[in-house]
Amino acid sequence: TGGFIDWRGSLIRFDLSEILSGSEILEAKLFLYHYSAWGEQISIHRMLKNWTELGATWSEPCVGCELWGQGWSEGNYVRSPTFSQRVTQVSRWFSWDVTEDVRTFLSGTPNYGWFLKSAQTTCTDATSTSFYSRNSKHTRLRPYLQVRFRNALHPLTVKITSPVDGTVVSTISLTGTGTGSDSTAMVAV
Repeated sequence: TGGFIDWRGSLIRFDLSEILSGSEILEAKLFLYHYSAWGEQISIHRMLKNWTELGATWSEPCVGCELWGQGWSEGNYVRSPTFSQRVTQVSRWFSWDVTEDVRTFLSGTPNYGWFLKSAQTTCTDATSTSFYSRNSKHTRLRPYLQVRFRNALHPLTVKITSPVDGTVVSTISLTGTGTGSDSTAMVAV
């Protein structure tokens, strides 16, 4: 997460647009590959303000945001961590459970991603915990978000094409049920 005296942290966000609105989120985990020799307690916090990769700096996450040092109390991110764990072994994947945050994002709260930070507030480069980023030359070790979900079921629409509209064939009731995920699927009744 980078080494700076007094605080250390990283921002990360994933595009969730491929998950259909109304889908049931069963589980979501953020995976990061740890490669530094040092370990420490790392907490992940849901961001409350928007940021860009090129706009975030060592002193502020975005133009007009509270400075990191002043944003500890519900300013830039939720103060209470979503998940926290001790990162120890080198050359190993670590995961953070972000299920509730992903549910929150998909229910309409803006997805500004997460802020990962050391649970310690004063550290040095000698205790810095480091993870591979999306720019790593080691493509298999880049961060990823694993989301298990159940797609929302959309209403099935049936159009009667034969006999022609208005032709009475019978006065019996017809009830049908079904599920479908392919909008081009044909249903015969």
